[in-house]
This record gives sequence, structure tokens and C-alpha cells, in this order.
Amino acid sequence: ISTAIRELRRGLTAVVKERLDRASIRPEAVPALFRVLTTMPVDAFAIIRGFTHGRSAVQSRAFREVEFACAPLDPRDFEHAGRIDIGEDTLQDVYLAMRKTHPDVRVVEESMRRLDRAWVAMKRGHWGITLKVIGTVPGTGGTAGASYLKHAATMSLFPRLSEVA
Repeated sequence: ISTAIRELRRGLTAVVKERLDRASIRPEAVPALFRVLTTMPVDAFAIIRGFTHGRSAVQSRAFREVEFACAPLDPRDFEHAGRIDIGEDTLQDVYLAMRKTHPDVRVVEESMRRLDRAWVAMKRGHWGITLKVIGTVPGTGGTAGASYLKHAATMSLFPRLSEVA
């Protein structure tokens, strides 16, 4: 995402579109992994959960970096994740600013929306598997667990894109 921001500032819209499309492939693949986890007995999953060291994969630093690089977020939504300093401008900020003066930048919007759909679907899947496998127990990252994940699953990577639809 950080590279996409730099490339977008340089007007490399086709490169950014391709980069975001490639980035979308990863979260689009996650639902298949979640389906496998739902086949595990709860006590077997508990063993895995014991090795998460206080965080699940989707609460990792890398996932937070993606979210913070995409759009300004309310830090209260991530009180347990810690703030990650990735710079001042987000991909959403740069896109919206350039959209006014560089009409060709609009080709990037479709790829941003694809990444957003994949990210939200991945978060919804995480919430669903949590409910199915471990229920409403507290989360490994110190969160409220499933209720935190339900809220996180509704958060768009690019919330202001809906304003320009």
C-alpha cells in the first residue's frame, strides 16, 4: 500500500491498479482457509489459539499497517492494536486529492473497491469462524472477542469512496 501511494503520487495509475489487484488476491483466498478451520474440533483449535501469543493473524502488525495506510481510521477502533505510524497521507487521501485534478486516476478506484470488498469479506469470515469455533470468549488480542470482530467486519478500508460513487 505504501508503494502504491508513492506510485499514485507519481501518476503511475496503471501500475497502482495492477498492484492493488494483486494485493486483493491474498484476502480473497482467506475464506477457503477459514472453511478448513471450521472443520477442526474446538479442543484442537484451542491448541492453536494457545500459540497466538496474544494476537490472531488478522490482528497482526501487517494487517494494521494495511488498514492505517488505506484510510484515516479512528484510533479508538484499534485500541488493542496500537497505532502504527506509516506516514501522513493514506491511499484514500492521495486518491481523493488527485481525483479532482487527474481524471485518469479514476481507473484505480475499481481496484480500491475490489481490495475493500476482499478485506471486509475476510474480516466477516474471521468474525464468523470465531463465533463457530470459540464463541463469545474474550479475544486473544485483549479485545471483547466476537463483538469486536463484528464491529471490525463492518469497517471499510476506504470509507470515503462511497462519497464519490
